[in-house]
Amino acid sequence: MKTKVIFSLYIVLVFITACQTSTPPLLTAATNTHFVLAPEQTTFIPDIGLKIKFVAISSDERCHSKMECAISGPVTLTISLQKDSGNIAEFVLQTFTNNNGLAPEMQFEGIQDRVEYESHLVQIKSVQPYPADLADRNNLLGYRVTF
Repeated sequence: MKTKVIFSLYIVLVFITACQTSTPPLLTAATNTHFVLAPEQTTFIPDIGLKIKFVAISSDERCHSKMECAISGPVTLTISLQKDSGNIAEFVLQTFTNNNGLAPEMQFEGIQDRVEYESHLVQIKSVQPYPADLADRNNLLGYRVTF
């Protein structure tokens, strides 16, 4: 009887552990270098004590490559920033990209593609993949953003 109870508890523990979502590993980057993040992934820049987390893509209004559009919209995403053990601050950023996913260096009025936080500049450099069709924009976990 005792063996059945222990075995049953073991099975329950295995199922609970298997159902937990895994957290992407914390990456490390150097100051003034580009780095790529997936949704929910965080990088830490040790020499300045800054954590940058790519929270999620909230919308992608870029014209997909299988269609001709008169105008292509921005891609919108959320990041969170934390300096040392301070408060976490969230920011919504937007950028336009070319068909290769590269963001322009110039700023557009009304479009915030960068944020200055605690004297450090965080800027979107690219958003991949560029949507080939409408279905690509639904795969929100497949995005990769270079900062």
